[in-house]
Amino acid sequence: MTHGDLSGEMLHKSGEMDVFGISNWHGSQHLQFFEVDSNQNIVEIWLAHRSEPNTDLQCPTRHVMVGSFDPAIGQRLNLEEYVVQDAVTKVVSSAVPRKRVNKPIDSGSRRAVFHHIQQVTASRGTWPLTDVSVDGVQVPCRVWSFAMLTVGFCPPVEEHPFVFIASRFQDVTALQFRQLVSTEDYEFDMTAGIRRADIRWWDESPVAADVDYLNLYHRDPLSG
Repeated sequence: MTHGDLSGEMLHKSGEMDVFGISNWHGSQHLQFFEVDSNQNIVEIWLAHRSEPNTDLQCPTRHVMVGSFDPAIGQRLNLEEYVVQDAVTKVVSSAVPRKRVNKPIDSGSRRAVFHHIQQVTASRGTWPLTDVSVDGVQVPCRVWSFAMLTVGFCPPVEEHPFVFIASRFQDVTALQFRQLVSTEDYEFDMTAGIRRADIRWWDESPVAADVDYLNLYHRDPLSG
């Protein structure tokens, strides 16, 4: 899979893929990321959500990313394993030292990170259970927390082909996920196709970031 045309001009189609977002979100929301297959068809879409700015240090800005996946992935891979590992990889990788630690990551540490990701993914059936709202119905949700972020998915993934990553300040049980009829609220038109130019980064968002969670350092992925 690839990240799509780098020029930003090529249109990528999502086919019959269902895309999920969050209802009644107060703050900014936009297209964060997508992947395509060898035929340039979209197989994965991530939508980003950030709450309104908050000056209360006890309740800082909240962030949630929702990733939707083409169920056709399940024809050649274990869909649940793929979806969960994708989200776990994003969370663990984000905690690996980058900008704030001037020390290169050696191959042994990289292997430790990959092994950790595999172990966490394999244990997904034992993750704590909670309930979240999906299209107005409360459904069971498995959650795993790490480095100030929480990954969640709703089994069976074939019925709910999405996963989410939420900041620790977000009450997961308060989230109301929904299958989107339109992506207008996210400032792009999914039915017309998506270009890389439709992606918006946090620093381009009208709501400024209070904390850069993707650059925080955490020791856990390098342990063991």
